[in-house]
Amino acid sequence: PTAVRQATRVTTVSAYEAGRIAERFPDAADRLAVVSNAVSERFAPVSDPVRLAEVRERYGLYERFAFLLGNTDPKKNIPAAVEAYVRYAERVPQAVKLVVADLAPERLDEMLRGLGAEHLRDRFVLPGYMAHADLAAVYSLCDAFLYPSLRESFGLPILEAMASGAPVITSDAASMPEVAGDAALLVDPRRPETIADALEQVLTSPPVRRTLRERGLRQAATFSWDHAARLMLAEYDTVLAA
Repeated sequence: PTAVRQATRVTTVSAYEAGRIAERFPDAADRLAVVSNAVSERFAPVSDPVRLAEVRERYGLYERFAFLLGNTDPKKNIPAAVEAYVRYAERVPQAVKLVVADLAPERLDEMLRGLGAEHLRDRFVLPGYMAHADLAAVYSLCDAFLYPSLRESFGLPILEAMASGAPVITSDAASMPEVAGDAALLVDPRRPETIADALEQVLTSPPVRRTLRERGLRQAATFSWDHAARLMLAEYDTVLAA
């Protein structure tokens, strides 16, 4: 609060966060600016078959899979994502497997017991920690990237997945629609049935996956660090002029 009141300018990474700041500090509304995050050039579609085979073998990835980052922060909404996948797998024969990075097996088993879905345990792949350097290849290989977070100030993994060619399913909450634009399927993160519907739509339809990949690549390309730096430089100029 003290910093916001004293600052000549206040920058944040999304219009969503700017709105929250303005709501909490109305006097700062005319001093707010949005300087969006961007995606690293390291994230791009990986087509080298040797590299893809190496990553597939390292993490035990199947020919087809959906990908979920299993951070245990409650806002990441992993229990709802697991419930949504269970709903999808129970109604789709030969359901595509779900790869969940950074999720402990005992935590998954606990969730499946609570859902009465222990029989679907073999549909999940838990590779543990995935090196950041391998993520572009994982995104390139997956049939869908699932990111049903409850709240994000920005949601950088959305852009990283899109830049790597992954079809994205994400939340219609907080900053995520702002970042995803029309390049992702947006779902209500508090309703697992809507997440399950989106999984089924993407995983059973090559045309849907192709459309999301194409839109995602275009959307990610609009977020560059060069542009962000120019916007931030303009903020410094404004402060110096004042």
